[in-house]
Amino acid sequence: MVSSIIGTYTSIKGQELIDFLVSIGVSKDVARNLLGSLWTLKIWKDDDIYGCYLKCRELPYFNIWDSFVVGETKKVNLHLLGGSAKLTFKMNSSSDGFSTSIETESFGKLSLESKFTDDGCSLTLSSGSKSVTGFWERRVKVEGCYRFDKGENIETFYKTIGRSDLVKNFKDYKVHMHVNGKSYRMSEYVGELGRICNSMELDHEMPFRLPGDKEGCSLKNKAVLTKSGVGKFVIMCKTMCGSLEEWKLTFCRSGMTMMGRDISSGVTCTFHMKRFWEQCGTYKMVRMVGFERFATSVGDMSVQDATSMMTDFSTKLMISEEGNGRMRHQLIRKKLPTDVTFKLNEEFSYMHPVVSETIKVTPKMEDESTLVMTAKTSLGTFLHKMYFSNEFCVMSVSLPVAHMRYKIIFVRCSH
Repeated sequence: MVSSIIGTYTSIKGQELIDFLVSIGVSKDVARNLLGSLWTLKIWKDDDIYGCYLKCRELPYFNIWDSFVVGETKKVNLHLLGGSAKLTFKMNSSSDGFSTSIETESFGKLSLESKFTDDGCSLTLSSGSKSVTGFWERRVKVEGCYRFDKGENIETFYKTIGRSDLVKNFKDYKVHMHVNGKSYRMSEYVGELGRICNSMELDHEMPFRLPGDKEGCSLKNKAVLTKSGVGKFVIMCKTMCGSLEEWKLTFCRSGMTMMGRDISSGVTCTFHMKRFWEQCGTYKMVRMVGFERFATSVGDMSVQDATSMMTDFSTKLMISEEGNGRMRHQLIRKKLPTDVTFKLNEEFSYMHPVVSETIKVTPKMEDESTLVMTAKTSLGTFLHKMYFSNEFCVMSVSLPVAHMRYKIIFVRCSH
């Protein structure tokens, strides 16, 4: 069975589809417009409901955004097939796709058979004895940040290749992937050994840095990166001591799997990495809302001071790693700056600048992009949430018992 039907798929329409549509009665003018058009299909699932977004870049009036339940019939508007149609969805016998019956007013009954694989989706549209099959390639996001979740046989693998010293550093192991065409930049953060960066082009031999190699040193290791499938890559690395390692990188929606193999011994290991949004960097405040009421009600602050803070656009948020899983957050501003260092899931205390008392805070990641700090104060429990994306950080601070909240929007200045 396919690992997941959920995902994003793309397809460029060719002459075969045009000929099929004309053969079942679609006008030549309408059908010809499809030639060379790029389509994107997104599928997601919420409990028993599947969501579907079908988008055409060149012909947006063909777009469909709808949901369905397996086994039920519903009416949808299929512009390409004359308008209103009844669709009935059923899961196929192998549970790797759907069998969909389509009843249209203009073209009678049609069927759509889908079969999903890890590489994509085959869609076969049929009308009587006529049919056409198209392949939609699965899109897998490679670029992003990944954090070590769990591993298999790591200690044995590194003992075999003579690098047992690395094992203790993988607890806080992270990987950042940046893609620019055929060029891939892989930055690895290996505990106390710090960061190593490798830039590689597909199918080209490149100098390669291994954990522990210092920045600026002469690189004697060589590697080649090749693409082996959708979201799948292989790195072959020959080290300066003559050993040969193979690393298979497989990306999916939730993360990445790295499987290493020492060619001479055959010993393998596996790293399971979870996708996350990188927090570290410098952010500049571009907007603050709701702070005036919050600060004057919760804290002993004048309206003038609160307004001054809301318009202090020199305010910066700096987030950095201090090692051993500890994070440092500095809110640099003219009034009431803060500077705290903490570790996820461990309670810490600091003097809150607005309520003017020492509070206890428990930080945790709510999901891959949201940091939540729950703070206990004499006024009630504060919820301090930070939502991270590629270029922005939104900070939301609320006191639910008093129905008050303020937000600060930051734009990322540097990573």
